[in-house]
Amino acid sequence: MSTIDYVRKLGYPNVQEYINSGPYKTIDRSRMKKMATFMLNNGWVELMHEDIESHDFTARDLIKYITNEKPKDGGIRNVNNYNTDQTETMVYGSSANKFRSGGWVIAQDGELITGDGGKKYMLYKPHNLSQPPISIQLENIERMYVMSASILTELKNKRPVVFNRPKKKTKYPVCLQDSNGDTVTVYYASDITGRRRFMGSKKFSRATNIGWSFRDSDPEQ
Repeated sequence: MSTIDYVRKLGYPNVQEYINSGPYKTIDRSRMKKMATFMLNNGWVELMHEDIESHDFTARDLIKYITNEKPKDGGIRNVNNYNTDQTETMVYGSSANKFRSGGWVIAQDGELITGDGGKKYMLYKPHNLSQPPISIQLENIERMYVMSASILTELKNKRPVVFNRPKKKTKYPVCLQDSNGDTVTVYYASDITGRRRFMGSKKFSRATNIGWSFRDSDPEQ
């Protein structure tokens, strides 16, 4: 079970809303403790502030983190959207004492970035893949949670497949049985070759052997 599945079973739409429910939308320590226990029991590693710089990160490690009291109050800043190559103006609130769902480490070999004054930074790709990479300053982090890329791959191979719901119908449907034993169309190919290719994929094999579902929400872990 992922962290997003964990909080949705409790009736919350995302992890940040569940945890950042304290005064001024800061961390609820009781909820964070429960979430940390869940994460540590499911392959995550907890790093205190002083341990982050010495950790051996790898590109595509998944990270989540808690900010300390250092980040300044919110304001307005310009952000370059790498997908559109346009500069966008964003309004943001204080980021102090909050839980962040993070994303995937994207620096080469997971290496940290050294900025002005020797300050260390980390660059990651957020769960919303349409957003540009985010840079975080290590001195602003209280603790970090890391799931290695190797464990992510292992878990992914054991996790039921999630399909997008098919929209455009064709004459070449691909069907699977759902948990109730009913036959459901999970994909429409454009031709017979595409149908054969899809049914010969590793994804289809995993869905057949492990299980599957339709995607109804965001991919946050």
